[in-house]
Amino acid sequence: MQITQQIIDAREARGWSRYRLARESGVHPATIRKIEGGSPDLRLSALRKVTQALGLDLLVSAVLTGDQGQ
Repeated sequence: MQITQQIIDAREARGWSRYRLARESGVHPATIRKIEGGSPDLRLSALRKVTQALGLDLLVSAVLTGDQGQ
């Protein structure tokens, strides 16, 4: 399941609006719309705040490709 859907599901399970999630997480409502819309232009710090407000764990992994891994 994509993180966007997990966030939507967790928000809806709490009965929260996007505005309420924004208020609880300290993130601007437009950022919540971007996150839930699957925007590729997001800050990790915003995702962390949102997932913390919802009681979700955010696990991040990085994969190095090409010359970066050598």
